[in-house]
Amino acid sequence: MVAIRNSSFGGIRPKLNARYLGEDGAQIANNVDTTRQGALTPLYGLGGNILGGAFPFDPKTLFRYGIDYLVEDNKKWVACKNDASFARGQITGDDYEVLYFTDNSESPSFPPMFTDKNQVGTYAQTASRTANTVCGITNSFPLGVLAPTVAPTVSSINNSPPEDIETGLTIEYRTYVHTNVYKRSGREMESAPSPASTVVKHYLDSGQVDTVTLLSTGPEEHMQSSEYETRVYRAVAGTFLFAGTTTNSIFADRTAAENLGEPLPSLTWSPPDPKMKGLVNMANGIMAGFNGRDVFFCEPYIPHAWPINYTVTVDSPVVAIVSLDTTLVVLTNERPYFVQGSDPSFMTVVEADIAQACIAPRSATKLGGECYFSSPDGLVTVSPRGSKIITENIFSYRQWNNYFETDSIDGYVHDLKYYGFFKYKNTPALTGTFPPDLNGVFIYDIPTRQFTMSTITATAGFADLRFDKLYLIANDKNVRAWGTGVIEQYTWRSKIFGMPSEVSFSCMQIEAESYENLTYKLYADGLLLQEGTVLSRNMIRIKSVLARDWEVQLQGKNEVFNIALAQAGQELASK
Repeated sequence: MVAIRNSSFGGIRPKLNARYLGEDGAQIANNVDTTRQGALTPLYGLGGNILGGAFPFDPKTLFRYGIDYLVEDNKKWVACKNDASFARGQITGDDYEVLYFTDNSESPSFPPMFTDKNQVGTYAQTASRTANTVCGITNSFPLGVLAPTVAPTVSSINNSPPEDIETGLTIEYRTYVHTNVYKRSGREMESAPSPASTVVKHYLDSGQVDTVTLLSTGPEEHMQSSEYETRVYRAVAGTFLFAGTTTNSIFADRTAAENLGEPLPSLTWSPPDPKMKGLVNMANGIMAGFNGRDVFFCEPYIPHAWPINYTVTVDSPVVAIVSLDTTLVVLTNERPYFVQGSDPSFMTVVEADIAQACIAPRSATKLGGECYFSSPDGLVTVSPRGSKIITENIFSYRQWNNYFETDSIDGYVHDLKYYGFFKYKNTPALTGTFPPDLNGVFIYDIPTRQFTMSTITATAGFADLRFDKLYLIANDKNVRAWGTGVIEQYTWRSKIFGMPSEVSFSCMQIEAESYENLTYKLYADGLLLQEGTVLSRNMIRIKSVLARDWEVQLQGKNEVFNIALAQAGQELASK
């Protein structure tokens, strides 16, 4: 009978001794596609450049801007040489497609910024105020509007009380504040108010006019005067109500109390922390970011306003945040937390059910309501439904940390796979014939739980849902789509098939869809016994040798669906 038959080809599992692997287990699985969990199939490499030119630096972040693009071209691509976060605006009636972004570096080179579709062009343009950092944006602006720091002064005309107190004039006590308003990208962004003015007496029905002098410094550096105005609010019964607007430093208040407008909306609004990182969108128009141990939330659907009282603080420094609907996963250097709620004023902090630190901020991503990230013990998934180390049966702690520079992992999800681009730390048998210091990518197939490797490298990526493609910036600084290029050559090495006693196999059969450039290596008791090219499904004669441990390694670009070793040719022919 046939002693060895292998008809299923899976990924690696270094945690197990190679002789204890399942039939589909591999010692080496490079450039192998495990999607179908059966035949040995190759990966397809990166496709052609869609930009027409390269970025001027090595980007760490790639983002496809815009929501109405129909073709792959060099428009609407944004890249940053630093680790950055980009989030589309959640704004009612947004005709400008406002885009927000933060620099996630330890020492950010720019504060939280925003831009719009009129400022986003081809990839080769550089953002203002972020020179040599962001490409694809012609102009960008700081997020948030600074509040006036000096209280207005108030003077009155005809404010002398009549001599005859019998006239019945009523005294009204008034105080004022003012706000800065920035008009940009189809929006009016209002600051928090200034300090309140001193209280003045106003005699109703006396013809008195209160003149409010605004001691503001005027528009900020990035604002044009036509985009800037000041709003004045007057206190009535303890509430500041809208009194009017001015574009200069003087406002004459002739408005009766019953004609005042809406209450001051921005009493608690603040610009975002200038070092805020990790900007993400949540449900209900909320945006979130972090700095240190603090997690910030904006006013719903008002992304320039970040009230201080919406801030929550966790026990450890935050490394990354990931949004899962109304839950924000907060990854720290000790453990994850869930910040849950549909309103930023009522957020609840809950510890996750796993104590794993995030050691690679760029490894954090999400798929199917779960957050994935790299920890010291392996690849972790967390969600309110439960958390686990999904690679704990694949790698030991020592292997995970010896094979990879785990803090360098840059993670993306696409087509139910996690792609972890990394730097090699060591090159044991796991990497096969890969040369030292080579970067690569591991692929964890979530449905099949198979783990494979590839020599394909990238410095940044973006999972595009519109085209259902994973776009990557290759080593040549061009944007290319995963799986749209030529077939990559795979290397797959079987488990160790241990026999109860020494046996001698006389023939081997390798069945494939085609045999162009398909080669094999046959090992007996750990030594290379023979190697050659597979020309057809006809049997291959094996040198006569007695051995207990047998292994087969294949290299090629063709689909292989069966390997068999036998002691006699009739045994192969009978199958």
